[in-house]
Amino acid sequence: MAVTHTTATRNALAEAVRTAANTGGTPVLNIHQTSGDTLLASISLAVFGAASSGVITSVSSGNADSSANATGTAAYARVNRNDGTEVFRGAVGVGAGEVQISSTSIATGDTVTLTSNVTWTAPT
Repeated sequence: MAVTHTTATRNALAEAVRTAANTGGTPVLNIHQTSGDTLLASISLAVFGAASSGVITSVSSGNADSSANATGTAAYARVNRNDGTEVFRGAVGVGAGEVQISSTSIATGDTVTLTSNVTWTAPT
């Protein structure tokens, strides 16, 4: 039998992550390439809202970095507190992945735009 969590437990987990992400102000999304862990772009997020069914959401679709830091292929993103402390990370993609952006091929100076909101989902 697999371990499962009640909705109340999933909401409590999500609220803990929300508190961590929102501590100190608005969280920041840092987009990296795997090779060398190079920071490609940083996008300011809206604070994460209250948990619902174990999910928290930062309504940030359309937020952008207007001048990417480096050239590379985006592979993952870190959601950091305002002070730079990492809270969680996820895969980056176009139309797929936990973080969806306009293009995973990024060149220095490019505009990198979120094409969906950023969410965190507690395990079921």
